[in-house]
Amino acid sequence: MLLERTHAHAAGFLDRLNERPVAATVDAGTLRQRLGIALENAGVPAERVINKLVAATEGGHLGSASDDLSLG
Repeated sequence: MLLERTHAHAAGFLDRLNERPVAATVDAGTLRQRLGIALENAGVPAERVINKLVAATEGGHLGSASDDLSLG
């Protein structure tokens, strides 16, 4: 289930790649705030963790399929 859920998120990202802005649409502070949530004491299903991570980082992914991150 976990790999299927992760794959679905990744495939959805790639399917909408042409519609996404190339630059991030939220700043680093917003992403840090979204990701700075308290952890639960009890375990949670891995799929839920993946879903929360995807939602929290929305707007922070670059709309590019390139793996070339060189600055030079």
